[in-house]
Amino acid sequence: MEATPTQKVPTLPVVLLLQGRTCLVAGAGKVAARKAEQLLEAGALVTVIGETPSEAVRDLHARGAIRLKERAFQDEDVAGCAVAFAATNDADANLRVLEACRRRGILCGCVDLHWREGDLISPAVLRLDDITVAVSSGGRSCRRSRLVRDSLARHLSGVNTADLLVIGTIHQHISLQRLEETGRLLKCVWGLHEFLLLSTCTRVELLALAATDADVHELLRRALGLGGLEPDAFYVRQGFDAFQHAALLASGLLSQMPGESHIVAQMKDSIAMAERLGWSGSIVREWMSNAFLISKDIRADAAGIVRSGDVEALLLSEHRDLYDKTINNVQSRHPSE
Repeated sequence: MEATPTQKVPTLPVVLLLQGRTCLVAGAGKVAARKAEQLLEAGALVTVIGETPSEAVRDLHARGAIRLKERAFQDEDVAGCAVAFAATNDADANLRVLEACRRRGILCGCVDLHWREGDLISPAVLRLDDITVAVSSGGRSCRRSRLVRDSLARHLSGVNTADLLVIGTIHQHISLQRLEETGRLLKCVWGLHEFLLLSTCTRVELLALAATDADVHELLRRALGLGGLEPDAFYVRQGFDAFQHAALLASGLLSQMPGESHIVAQMKDSIAMAERLGWSGSIVREWMSNAFLISKDIRADAAGIVRSGDVEALLLSEHRDLYDKTINNVQSRHPSE
């Protein structure tokens, strides 16, 4: 049964491998030019057929990017093509392209009201390094698809610059109750990808995977209620300093009684709460796992060390590789998990 304009059309998202394969765009206007550019991005060999090529199509041809035939479409034009687009400004002509492809078993997409009769629709596409994101509303709202794509683009840009972050202060400046309420708001902050909120005997901390943008850090400080404090009333650790801080914290060396062990249980409770509430995921979990692992080495190796600088030197020399591995996994595992 044919779908009405308001009905959702079931689709199967796929990625077509078109490098070096012949593809056709019937039509030579602005829309046809965009379809040709999309095919070129996939490495296809593109032929555009149209009687009155637009400036954009002529520019592609002048650059040697496409083959251009300035004439009306003919049924035999689709022979040997992997994919075709019916992108003329004539609905009857587009239907003719669809029918020619259907007879030859060639995938064809149409840009007008005949799109439901075709084999594919073009999603809103975002490409960032080796990441490709396609967003589709099933043909019902191209504007909505573009809006989602643009929002994802900002998010992915932040992921690519993300690093570990710690913002903390003493209990007098932040209550645990306020921190938990703030956590629900922090989930809405662009640039804050994963986090947990930790309360120990002496301190309250945000441990996070966040964008390195200074404005994001300022927003987080304000959300935590630290905006009006003097700089020496709170502390910020970033990158390896944040990684090192978590390990020292888990070792008990930053506690009122250096070496105490119940800090690990407090950290594990905070991790469990963050995962239950959807605040944290695989990256923060790996960070904390490494912190616990390193803390065991610190407890053993720092038994006779009294200067914190010596402990930090130990961390820097022996465990920098674990930090590097954690950050490298941001691009390979986040945000898909």
